[in-house]
Amino acid sequence: METDKEKRPPSRRSDKFLGRIITVSGIIVIACMVIYKEYFEEDVLSERGRYTIAEVTRVDTRIGRNKHRARAYFRYVLHGKRHSASYSDIGLNSSLAGRRYFVLVAPGETRRTRLYTDYPVPDWFTIAPPDTGWATIPADKELRLMVLRHKGNPNRAPFQ
Repeated sequence: METDKEKRPPSRRSDKFLGRIITVSGIIVIACMVIYKEYFEEDVLSERGRYTIAEVTRVDTRIGRNKHRARAYFRYVLHGKRHSASYSDIGLNSSLAGRRYFVLVAPGETRRTRLYTDYPVPDWFTIAPPDTGWATIPADKELRLMVLRHKGNPNRAPFQ
């Protein structure tokens, strides 16, 4: 005589359990990737990045789903090579095109950049930045001294 256990179809409990394990594992992997990108990669950019001058070539407004951001495309020179990149954390400011700003570039990763639209490069600063960039954004006084040194008269007071 057959028992009730023998008459039942095979249980699908193990299939559901396996699906849940895969789902939870996927969520954990994605969370780890986000945490790594937000904290550890950002530290590399902030701690070892170099500042240089970027010229914004164009701005595409209203990108993404929420339509509250724009993407600025720019080019810069670092280590004697010309690079281009884009940055999307600029709000809806479309008046950036044609202007120059300081940009932070990750070491060895010229596509990882942060454009500082709060720090425009003054129009009177026309000399090229150092080939390796700066460790920090130079102050206005430092920029003026660089221009004076470039003109060959380091004893003259910076212009007002």
